[in-house]
Amino acid sequence: MKIHLPNWSLQAKKTIALTLFAAVSFMPAPKVSAQSQRQGSYLNNPVGGAISCRVEGAIYPVDGLGQIWAIGNAGQWFITGNIAPGPDGPIALRNDGRRSPVVCE
Repeated sequence: MKIHLPNWSLQAKKTIALTLFAAVSFMPAPKVSAQSQRQGSYLNNPVGGAISCRVEGAIYPVDGLGQIWAIGNAGQWFITGNIAPGPDGPIALRNDGRRSPVVCE
């Protein structure tokens, strides 16, 4: 879902997005058992300390463990891959085995 906000500066849009993301990050997450990084694991939201990373043109939150989060059609957050060091800088290793360059902010 893309929301068009006419006459809003890019900085204002980033501030709103970051504020919403921070608010979601502070919501409590249920306890889950450890799962393989190759399986999609579902939680209510990404947990604390997330940063934003651009992967293939889209921006995803990445937690302190390097796990890349995405939100599914049912509105649940899931781990879609992880960040790993690559020969030319960090890369995203998706659960389906695909590798992509990544830029984190």
